[in-house]
Amino acid sequence: MLNEEYQQSEKRAQSVRDRIASVENVSEALFEEWTAELKQHSNATLRQTSHKQLTQTRSQYAQLIKAMKRAEAKMDPVLGKLKDHVLF
Repeated sequence: MLNEEYQQSEKRAQSVRDRIASVENVSEALFEEWTAELKQHSNATLRQTSHKQLTQTRSQYAQLIKAMKRAEAKMDPVLGKLKDHVLF
């Protein structure tokens, strides 16, 4: 029974890791596209405004990913302790 709980927890932790990786992949693609689009603006004011928004969005994204990674890092020690109990 405890082993089943551990296995289920490990699957959920992997799901979290996969979702974080997915967020990183999609966001990087979007940032690359946004950066490329900046070069297409003929209006300097619009380009500058868009660049400012991109910079702000990247900063907010970095904070979000940092928080997600902190939460992810807390999973492994808990899973390790649970595994120890399963093995015991």
